Amino acid sequence: MYIIILGAMPGSNWIARQLTIAFDSWQMMHWFMTGLMLIVVLVIYTCTHPWRMMPFRLPLVSLDWLGCLLWSVLMLQVIWLFTYGEYYNWSDSRVWRAVLVSFPILLVVCIGRMRRIRHPYIDPSVWPHARLIPILGMFFVAEVMNATPHALQNTLTGGMLHWGFTTTGQFYIFEILGYAFGCIFTILWGKGCPNWGRLPRLGFKYTQLLTVGFAALLMYQVLMYFYVAPTLNVERLWLPTFLRTFGYGIFFSTMTIYLKDLIGFPTFFMALTVSGFIRNGVGESVCTGLYSYGLRHQIADALSRGIHSDYVQVLMVAVKEMYGLMCLIGTLTLLLMFVFFIINPLLHNK
Repeated sequence: MYIIILGAMPGSNWIARQLTIAFDSWQMMHWFMTGLMLIVVLVIYTCTHPWRMMPFRLPLVSLDWLGCLLWSVLMLQVIWLFTYGEYYNWSDSRVWRAVLVSFPILLVVCIGRMRRIRHPYIDPSVWPHARLIPILGMFFVAEVMNATPHALQNTLTGGMLHWGFTTTGQFYIFEILGYAFGCIFTILWGKGCPNWGRLPRLGFKYTQLLTVGFAALLMYQVLMYFYVAPTLNVERLWLPTFLRTFGYGIFFSTMTIYLKDLIGFPTFFMALTVSGFIRNGVGESVCTGLYSYGLRHQIADALSRGIHSDYVQVLMVAVKEMYGLMCLIGTLTLLLMFVFFIINPLLHNK
């Protein structure tokens, strides 16, 4: 399931590029998806029959629709703040400041409603778990590490190296392979893994798997820091792309299973929703906004000091400095994970 979920993201991009190249039209992906949806509808109407265990509206009666709306608006505020921060020049805009001021007010309203009603959209019993906040923090750091290809690598390959549509499409193949091998690694050598013939059963704990996955994410940042150069060829990015998706595949699948065992089934889906706020909601927009601001700051600083007169050189130096900053953040996070997940249990057992 995790291979399908993670592999579908680069897979759809690769199919879209191949259809665009083959038919010379960007609309072919839309026609392709329309055909797949029609096939799904045809299978449903021909291979299934209408049968329900309960009335249609019964599962939705107890849902907190107002709470769902409030949390959704809260997430949209965060997404808007970081998506349009560069456009409005952040706090220089009155509109941006107004949304920023309204965010804590709406957050207090959401928390108050969550604690007051009987069946809230997010149950308060999710938050007392001691390890939930560190898990959400690791989710956010992993998203920041995984977002560098969209903000930094694309700037390098498209804005400076001028690689074409077909050249950059090669990365999607290695992304699919990385996600697949990452999930398979979690299955084969994770906690409670099945007996797969003569393969060694390492039996990594969840925390050890998370450390391995994050180390692979960090290796991508380190390799890209040394690879940023005007003479970079496309073959050198195959390994970093594979390592990044390999680590994120381990991190994504292990973190979800770890969350299930930690929280328990009754509140697991609410905890999964909270983690989805970071992983699938605000994570990408926050990372894109921060990287855009960081690149603009580095470019302005280099131009003001007269380090380079050519804009392409300045942009390349800014990308390299951003990768170096991510290397430092990732190394510090990995050291913290190593101390709390590996050294601390060993000392405790001893």
